[in-house]
Amino acid sequence: WFYAWEVDLDTTSMFWPMGGSDPHGSFAMQGNLPPIKTYATSFPEEKFYNYPNPVTEGSTRIRYFLGQDANSVSLNLYDLSGVRVAVFDGATGGGTDHEITWNCGSVTPGVYRCVIEVDFGGESTTAFTDIAVIR
Repeated sequence: WFYAWEVDLDTTSMFWPMGGSDPHGSFAMQGNLPPIKTYATSFPEEKFYNYPNPVTEGSTRIRYFLGQDANSVSLNLYDLSGVRVAVFDGATGGGTDHEITWNCGSVTPGVYRCVIEVDFGGESTTAFTDIAVIR
């Protein structure tokens, strides 16, 4: 079945006319909208990882991305009992991927947590990733 209607177009009182979103056809949104939320892109956590994971050889590479220049970057590696097993001070330049190699051939096989702390001059960001070392 096919139905068709002819409807008179009233451009002075229609709230959502098809040709412009408001009675004047200006494509302007009417009503109060909440303010646009901004999210920090200076350190996207999805771009902080290591490879290979799990580690089967003697080293792994820890990578992170900085969207802007940072004052300091610190990477701490802990075993699951909370003992710190390694410390790295990373590069502070922004805009590119940074990579640090962790030579983990001498550590006991297990799961290790890599915690990164990035200071952007007053704003500090912390994230972590887990690294499995197996042999």
